[in-house]
Amino acid sequence: MQTYEEQKAFVEKLNVIDDVFFQKMAEDQEVAEEILRIILEKTKFM
Repeated sequence: MQTYEEQKAFVEKLNVIDDVFFQKMAEDQEVAEEILRIILEKTKFM
């Protein structure tokens, strides 16, 4: 079992594009729309 510090160090290495992290975030429609808005450089998405 990992200690809190080991878990924290692991999580700090993640970024939004990491598979598991991105998958969880993209489940939220508002988050997915915001990501697309930024990528597509739109002021409003849908």
